[in-house]
Amino acid sequence: MGPVVSTDKLEGEAAAWLVRCESPHCTAEDRESLEEWLATSPHHLAVYTRLRAAWGQAEQFRRLRPLDATVNENLLTETILPSLRRADRPPKRDFASTARRYLLTAAAGVMLLSAFAFLGHALLKRFGWHSYITGVGGFERVALPDGSTVHMNTNSKIRVRFTKSRREVMLDRGEALFTVASHQQRPFDVEARGTLIRARGTVFAVRLRAAQTIEVVVTEGRVTIDSPERESRRSAALAAGETVTISAHRLRVAKINAVESKRKTAWMSGQLLFEEQTLAEMATEFNRYNRRQLVIADPAIAQLRMSAGFDATDPESFVAALERSYGVRALRTGAGDAQVVRLMAGEKQ
Repeated sequence: MGPVVSTDKLEGEAAAWLVRCESPHCTAEDRESLEEWLATSPHHLAVYTRLRAAWGQAEQFRRLRPLDATVNENLLTETILPSLRRADRPPKRDFASTARRYLLTAAAGVMLLSAFAFLGHALLKRFGWHSYITGVGGFERVALPDGSTVHMNTNSKIRVRFTKSRREVMLDRGEALFTVASHQQRPFDVEARGTLIRARGTVFAVRLRAAQTIEVVVTEGRVTIDSPERESRRSAALAAGETVTISAHRLRVAKINAVESKRKTAWMSGQLLFEEQTLAEMATEFNRYNRRQLVIADPAIAQLRMSAGFDATDPESFVAALERSYGVRALRTGAGDAQVVRLMAGEKQ
């Protein structure tokens, strides 16, 4: 957390930015610097928004001034409060003055709230997060404004925010592979369950696994890992051909060969590649991509191992291979997307 700045000083800075950027001489560099200042802290955005709204309020009042530059002190009582006049005598001066004051306060409040809501929404939209989501069995390629790309796997969600000094991505659900455009002065940060993965120009995948576990696979370049929100602060540096598994109790780095790296990223082409994996593991993977769910109904076959490749959204081919080569029986219940396929031991054909 940065140093605490007094409210007076913060308002002074916000006012200076407002005057500077409302001037007709404001440059593109000025606006970029303002964006950077606003992105530094939510307090900056809040104070700037409030002052900008007040600025707009003042402008509206200036527009109410008559063209001849004269001001009618009784304007409000003559046009807005005629119903308050009594037929037999004019309103008292102090009552009219009080009414004017209340009406001006109310009008200013309405204008201030309207300006704050409008400007606040616009600024938050400009400097806020943009969300991208895939459904079950869905894949998406997202092109980012800096030239980087994100390949999103099934049932995933990311949020992206770019400022002048940072490129930020939040992985809220699922898995994504990032191809990061190089920018030495502007790091690319991916946050997943409190863990920060930082890169500048590289290719890596991040997956949120069960039991609050995170897996990172680096296929090109280098990334750094920082886990400040775990039981103890830990960090690691990964190069191409390395993977890290992060859980609540440990951070484990391991090397992987080209075959394993290809297997872990085969989903980008819609494939699932298995290398001596158990039937329980394979069923779990297929269930990520399909609403039709596979259930191991017989513990005797849960540890059955297989090496093969299948389309991620074609569990029927997988079940057919089990029936044909391993004598597994499949009992189907339900229909359509709600169908459940229960896998049990059976006679080998």
